[in-house]
Parts: sequence; C-alpha cells; structure tokens
Amino acid sequence: MSIRIIYSKYAVLLLLLLVIAVPTSSYAEKLPEPGIGTTAPAFNLKNLQDDNLALTDLIGKFVVIHFATSW
Repeated sequence: MSIRIIYSKYAVLLLLLLVIAVPTSSYAEKLPEPGIGTTAPAFNLKNLQDDNLALTDLIGKFVVIHFATSW
C-alpha cells in the first residue's frame, strides 16, 4: 500500500471525527447541569394497572425514575 493511500485514510478519519465531535461539543455546552439534590418537578403518570401516580404521593419514599426508549 502506498504512503499516499495511508495518509488519505488518516485524513478521512480525522475529518469524520471532527464532523462528529464539533457539533456534539457545542450542543453539550447548552445542556443544563443535573439537579442533584434539588426537588424534582411535579408530574403525574399512569402505571401498568392504569392508576394515576403523582410524585407527591411518594414523599418520603426512595424514587428511581428510569427513562428508556425502543427506537
């Protein structure tokens, strides 16, 4: 393999990394900091038994909220 092809592969790899890294890093600066130790906003959800569940119903209990997707 010639040295020109090797340099071309590295140049393409570097370009791809820059295309991915630059927009990601600029978007990450706009994200809010996690609110560790702060009060969660009030919300209402339906559970699997079709009952309403509010965060205020869980005061004094340990709560874990897990967000998952299937896409």
